[in-house]
Amino acid sequence: MFKSNFTINNIENREVVRKIIDQRLSDLCNKSELEIRDAIFPGRRLRPTLLMLLSKDESAVDIEDVITVSVSIELAHRASIILDDLVDGDLERRKVTTYHIKHGSANTVLISHYIVATLLENIYQLKQLDFETKNRLVKMFIDSYLSMSVSESYDVFSINDNKLSPITFYESKILPKTTVLFALVCDSFSTLTKNRQSNIYSQIGRSIGELYQIHNDMYDDLVASMDERGAKDKWLVNFSFLKAIVLGLEVEDDVDVIKKYIYKEVNLREYTAIRKTISKKKYIDHASDLIRIKFDNLFEQINMLESCHSKEIFRQFADWLIQKNCWDHKEYVNAGY
Repeated sequence: MFKSNFTINNIENREVVRKIIDQRLSDLCNKSELEIRDAIFPGRRLRPTLLMLLSKDESAVDIEDVITVSVSIELAHRASIILDDLVDGDLERRKVTTYHIKHGSANTVLISHYIVATLLENIYQLKQLDFETKNRLVKMFIDSYLSMSVSESYDVFSINDNKLSPITFYESKILPKTTVLFALVCDSFSTLTKNRQSNIYSQIGRSIGELYQIHNDMYDDLVASMDERGAKDKWLVNFSFLKAIVLGLEVEDDVDVIKKYIYKEVNLREYTAIRKTISKKKYIDHASDLIRIKFDNLFEQINMLESCHSKEIFRQFADWLIQKNCWDHKEYVNAGY
């Protein structure tokens, strides 16, 4: 097992943490039987960074355990996004060619499975944890990945058999594809440190994940309508659950009703009325209100924590999320935590 030269006490900032994570990931790629580097690099390492910074004030926690669990969380994230890019047909992710474009669809699926198996093996190799804690971590990772997979399926196939309202469907079925890994960060921290406020930490992780995904959905909605010719028409017909929610589009049954509402042929008067209903200004205003409510909820949760160090780390992360909520294309692409 790769041994780090760092200790908990000299994890001073996020750049130091990223070097630790990237070193471990690079070591793992070098030892891998399969070529996985393109699936792992590059990356911003948000989730492992958060776990390691939270652990800085926990002197009783073994640094190798923290690094191994942090790396495993990043592997879960990487395994999920190469599949996500494949399903969505994305050509690039933050200006880097996506894995399936470089290596093909079949290889993407196989490498994703391999990465998941690798992260579970990593956790089982933890030497400082008792058997019960190790098993709990494995179960948490398995449950999280299952939840991500189910949520991604709901998102791709727009399955709404229970005829849930758009907001309920979005929050309970779509958002988990992002929220569960941030919750896993906080759950892992609570498990490693045996923290008695584990429920609050888990709630904070989910709240962070919600805000992160809502911003990404807003970015996709707004930028997607600016990137090509015919932007006005594209803004009208481009569907998203968040767009349906914040604009209050009429829905009775499921997503198909919304799609028919947006795509239907209309005369000039009806077209003008729909343009007014689905205006970008109204969208940004209403989505901003939703984000503001969720930030208020996040800060309420943070203030419930007993640890001053955890409060500070979460507040820093929340401040970064607030800065992330801007609509400048270049600033978003170049943003890093």
